[in-house]
Amino acid sequence: MKTTKVQALLLQKAIKAAVISYTASTLFLVACGGGGGPTCTEAPARTFTPTQISAMAGKDATSLTDVEIISMGDNFKLLSNEALSNLSKGVSNLNIICTPHQAQIYSIKPEQIAQLSPAQVRKIGSSTDGSGVAKLQFLNIETFKRLVSDPIQVAAITADEFKNLPSSYFALIGLNIKYLSDPVLASFSTKTSVTIANTDSSIGSITPEQVALLTPQQIRNLGSASDSTSVAKLQFLNIETFKRLVSDPIQVAAITVNEFKNLPSSYFALIGLNIKYLSDPVLASFSTTTSVTLAITDSQIGSITPEQVALLTPQQIRILGSASDNVSKFPFLKNNSLAKLFSDPKQVEAITPTEFMMMTSFDVPLLGENIKYLSDTVLANMKATFSASASNTMSQIQAITAIEISALSQNQIMIFAKMKNVSGNEVGISYFSVATFGSLTPSQVTQLTPSHVIKVTPAQLAALSTETLQALDVLTRQSFTTSQKSQLSATQLSLI
Repeated sequence: MKTTKVQALLLQKAIKAAVISYTASTLFLVACGGGGGPTCTEAPARTFTPTQISAMAGKDATSLTDVEIISMGDNFKLLSNEALSNLSKGVSNLNIICTPHQAQIYSIKPEQIAQLSPAQVRKIGSSTDGSGVAKLQFLNIETFKRLVSDPIQVAAITADEFKNLPSSYFALIGLNIKYLSDPVLASFSTKTSVTIANTDSSIGSITPEQVALLTPQQIRNLGSASDSTSVAKLQFLNIETFKRLVSDPIQVAAITVNEFKNLPSSYFALIGLNIKYLSDPVLASFSTTTSVTLAITDSQIGSITPEQVALLTPQQIRILGSASDNVSKFPFLKNNSLAKLFSDPKQVEAITPTEFMMMTSFDVPLLGENIKYLSDTVLANMKATFSASASNTMSQIQAITAIEISALSQNQIMIFAKMKNVSGNEVGISYFSVATFGSLTPSQVTQLTPSHVIKVTPAQLAALSTETLQALDVLTRQSFTTSQKSQLSATQLSLI
C-alpha cells in the first residue's frame, strides 16, 4: 500500500514519542537503581580532625558538603579565613541522581555561627564573587537569628553586607538594631526589589519597638546615604513606627528642617500634642502650599489641628511659616484651628499688623468677641479695601460682625472713626456693614463728631437703635444731610 505524506508524518511522530518514552523510562530506572543503569555513587561524607580543618585551603572548602560542614560542629571555627571566604551560596558536587544537598552557607548551624568572631563572619563567602563582602543573606533564618542575637556581631555588620539582606531578615535583628553602626543606619534603603523574602524596604521594615531604641543621633543617620542629600528619610518609616518615634519629645525636638519638609501631610497630625517640641527652625519652615498626592492632601500649616495649635505659645505662632520673610503665616491655618487660636486672648493680643493683613474676610469673624484683644495698631491698620477673590468677598472692616463690634470699647470704635480716606477725611466709621453699624451701642458713639459721619449711608443711619441715635452728640445729629435721613422712621427723625 502506498504511504501518503500525512501517514508518513503520523508515523514519524509515533516513532519519536516511543523514543522519548523509552528514554524517560530508562532514566527512571537508573535513578531508582533499576534497569541495570548507574546509581548514586556519591562518596560517603568525610569527617575531619581539628588539624585537618585548620589546614583546609580555599579550594578544599569548595568541595565540602552540607553534611561535612555540619559534622564539624564547634570545630567549624577552626576553618581558615581563606576557607570561610570560599564557602558558596550554592551546593558542592551537585548530582541529580543523589539525595539533594543544602547550600554550603545555608547549612551552617546556629551553634557554629556562635563560635565565629566578627572578623571570621566577615569572610563567609566573601571570595565567591569578587566583592569581598560576606554573604550573610544566605545564612538560614535560625543561624542568622543566632548571629544577630549578639550585639558585638550586629555592631560589626557592614553597610555592604546589610544592603544585601532581604526585608524578612531585618526584623530578626530585633532590639539589637541599636547596635548597628552609623554607616549601616545611613545605608538603610527607601526602596526594595520585591521578592518572596523581600517585601519592604529596610526603612519601611523598622518596627515601633526598634525605632524606640534609636537615639536622636542614630535617627539622623537613618537612610541618609540613600541619596546625595545626607538627610534622614523619616518619611519612609511605616506609620506605626513614625507614631512611636514622634511620641518621644526628645526625638521630636531633634527633627531637622530638611527632614520635616519631606514629610507627607498625613504624618503631620501624627506628631500630635508633641508639636510643641518642634524646634523654632522647623516651625519657621512650615509650608503654606502643597503638591497634592495620595499622601499629601494639605499644606503643613493647613494640617495643624486645633488641639495642636492650642499648645503653641504666642512666640511659636510668631515663628510659624516665617522662614521666607520673617512673618508668621498663621492665617493659613484651617478655620477650626484658626478659631481655636483666636479663642485665646493672649494669642489675639500677640497678632501683628503685618500678620493681620493676610487675613481674609472669612477669617475676621472667627475672632468673635476676642476682637477686643487686638492691639490698637492692628485695629488702625485693618483694611477698608480688598481685592475680590474666593476668600475675600469684602474688606476686613466690612467683615467685622455685629457681635464683634459690640465687644469693642468706645476708644476702639474711635480708632476706626479716625481712619482717613484718600481725601484725608476721617470716615472709617462708614466702612462697617449696615448690620454691624446698626449694632453700635450708645456708649460707643458719644465721641463721634460731624466730621466722622459725613460718609455714613442712609441705610447705616437707619439701622441704629433709637437709644444709639439719641446718644450721638447734638451737633453730630444735626449734621446729617437730607439724603442721609431719607430712610429714618418718624420716631428716629424726631430724635435728630
